[in-house]
Amino acid sequence: MLVKNDIESPKSDKVKDQTRRSDGEQDSYESDIYYCESKKERNSLIITTCFQADKLYNSLITFLRRQDFLVRGYLERKFHKLRISQSNLNRIRNQKGFDLLRINYLENVHIYFSLKNKVSISETNFKSIKTWKEELQEIECIDDNTHKFIVKFIKRLSMLIVKWGLFDIGKYMFRYKGRSLTVKVLDMIKINNQCMDVDIFWMCFAIKHLPFFEFIEKNLINYADLLIYSINKVFEFFETSELDLTNTSLDIIPKWKVLLGKRTPPAVLELYKLIDALEKAYRAFEKHIIQEILKVVI
Repeated sequence: MLVKNDIESPKSDKVKDQTRRSDGEQDSYESDIYYCESKKERNSLIITTCFQADKLYNSLITFLRRQDFLVRGYLERKFHKLRISQSNLNRIRNQKGFDLLRINYLENVHIYFSLKNKVSISETNFKSIKTWKEELQEIECIDDNTHKFIVKFIKRLSMLIVKWGLFDIGKYMFRYKGRSLTVKVLDMIKINNQCMDVDIFWMCFAIKHLPFFEFIEKNLINYADLLIYSINKVFEFFETSELDLTNTSLDIIPKWKVLLGKRTPPAVLELYKLIDALEKAYRAFEKHIIQEILKVVI
């Protein structure tokens, strides 16, 4: 018996796009490990419930109800430290001849770190990972701290989305209802631990390679590129903005207080607009990538 699909039809709001990639082939070093686990998951998709709706919902609610990051000064301190870390990482990257850090860093290294940090891994894969690292070092700065920074950065942005009231759980029902419970390619438990998850950002790049490129609608790449652009604008903001989080609050002043002469700093308003755009871009991509995966088992 099919589980009722609470997501709109995958073709309900597609934008026509006739573009096609000419570089669908993946590099040789990617073939053994880069997408091996995802390909196995895709081939084993069956219409059975993998996750419990209550568990996914409760996991998301737990994050949304946290009070620590709502306390004034908490996120200001966290982002101030992240900004210092970002500056230090960019300095190291510059010394090694690499560009400024962007979310694109995940494209080649996220699966490497995910497999590397697994509790158990076969000896064959372990040897492949060592070889893979040597090859990756020729095109990217392989650094645990950089990957950890991006994961933590996404978590803090998730907190800021909640603090500013930009997360509407009603618009994320596709995460924990209907046939989303059958998705095996994505770890829905992990995704529901916060507003945004690093795996979804990596999927922006993964869909442009095999095996995903074989079955996705090509306009999904448009959603992916929009999300990449949106979060990279946030990276850029923290590099160039004069916002001093040591003495500036991230609170948004309500309109009625503006009448009393209180105003939200322009830099905070600029960040608010960037985060608002990021949340919308993230939600659109996450919803459509889940739809595309579900189409495989229809």
